[in-house]
Amino acid sequence: MDDVDADRERKILIAVDDGEESMYALTWAIKNVISQNSKDTLVLLYAKQPPVVFTSFDGTGYLFSSDIVSLDKYRDDVAENVIERARRLCRDLNNVKVEVRVETGDPRDVICEAAEKVGADVLVMGTHGYGLIKRALVGSVSNHCSQKAKCPVLVVKKPKVRLILQSFMAERKIVAAVDESDESMYALSWFLKNVVSSSNTHHDTTSSTTSASTVLVLLYCKPPPPVYSSIDGTGYMFGGDMIETMNKYTRDLVDSVMRRAELICRDYQHQHVVRLEKIVGSGDAREVICEAVKKVEPELLVMGSHGYGFIKRALLGSVSDHCSKKVKCPVLIVKRPNN
Repeated sequence: MDDVDADRERKILIAVDDGEESMYALTWAIKNVISQNSKDTLVLLYAKQPPVVFTSFDGTGYLFSSDIVSLDKYRDDVAENVIERARRLCRDLNNVKVEVRVETGDPRDVICEAAEKVGADVLVMGTHGYGLIKRALVGSVSNHCSQKAKCPVLVVKKPKVRLILQSFMAERKIVAAVDESDESMYALSWFLKNVVSSSNTHHDTTSSTTSASTVLVLLYCKPPPPVYSSIDGTGYMFGGDMIETMNKYTRDLVDSVMRRAELICRDYQHQHVVRLEKIVGSGDAREVICEAVKKVEPELLVMGSHGYGFIKRALLGSVSDHCSKKVKCPVLIVKRPNN
């Protein structure tokens, strides 16, 4: 793996709004993703709601008077205040260019289109943590964008106080879900290049108290063993030789995946940034990953995206979507590019 080029240019798109969640996501990205010593360009994007269209059927013709102008001015004032607040959070970035974009429309479409227009290397978003009913009615912007955007998507949840205090500890933990797919290995590689190295560089330029070492937990989920019954007509599969063969195959697969992940991490271990730990679980990948995150309490969960279409995602369920809703830490969902 090539060493990280400190002079490479990256565009980091951060969606901001008037919620505390988006401002926390911006702060987290400044600390952990954006490097002071690179040519990063930080693009602050605000999606402004389109003006309401009234018709004669509304029976509210009076709204076409100065009230409409007041509504438009209010939306403009909100946009200006959000951007100004975001700019203040970026005031200590010395070598990073900050750009601002204000677009009008549905935030889900605006964010995805902007990510493609600017050629974003990563999209950073906060999540409001809506419940099932509100998410069904309003629609989750972060889930929509993690499916549609072509670049890696970092979904940052604002943690509780207990998790915030962990950031002052000497060690931080990151969980990376790996499997035998190229998508998960690409996600691991992208994370090491763009998050671990950037945050380490940023910490070195501040104070020694924030330069925490990174413990990278490689998490592999193996499927549970199939259950056979006499109805299957395959009773011979209960033979000891066949069961041992299947178990050996599973062990070899786990070893192969972990070795491949270790090779990707090797170039970063000499920087004393990463110490590796391994967890192997068995069962539904969605539940195994969420349970492991609950136990480890990491600062970040890294996942690849298999890019399933609508039908396959409906039948199998998206592991990344499920985990981004359930876990309490930020989730980095990395898509492998087509090329």
